[in-house]
Amino acid sequence: MTQLARGEIWFANLNPVKGHEQSGKRPCLITAVPAAMRYT
Repeated sequence: MTQLARGEIWFANLNPVKGHEQSGKRPCLITAVPAAMRYT
């Protein structure tokens, strides 16, 4: 699995979309570390 770090910017495929949302490969900011996501 890819390691993510808070503050990094990754490109993510945001398909499918509804209405007027952005689609395709878009930059996404990582705002939480994986260790924190285990408890949500």
